[in-house]
Amino acid sequence: MSGDEGASALHENVGKGNIDYMTSMYGKENFHNYNVQKVFDAVQAGGDGTRMIMYVKFGPGTEHAVMVYNDHGVVGVLEGQSWDKEHPAGVITDPKVAEERYGQGYISTFSLPKVEKR
Repeated sequence: MSGDEGASALHENVGKGNIDYMTSMYGKENFHNYNVQKVFDAVQAGGDGTRMIMYVKFGPGTEHAVMVYNDHGVVGVLEGQSWDKEHPAGVITDPKVAEERYGQGYISTFSLPKVEKR
């Protein structure tokens, strides 16, 4: 699936963010009921270009997915949504801040191919 196709499929399924849909898009879950620090550690251990989707289920009908990415050894959560003043959109590189934002949910992860850099 190309990036455009993936973005289109994601746009068409906004609000449908359930684990079955995520599995159909990205394959088998890697980890169930993971914590944020372990996601950061796994992406760090994978090296530069490693990326995972972190899927968080907070409760019935309340789900969220973000990209966790390793850029030259710096791991960050790419958060596109601004929840409020204390939780703006942006890159979260501190696992403690990410844990505060996502740690109350049930976390699953999906691996993506590494980004090859030139």
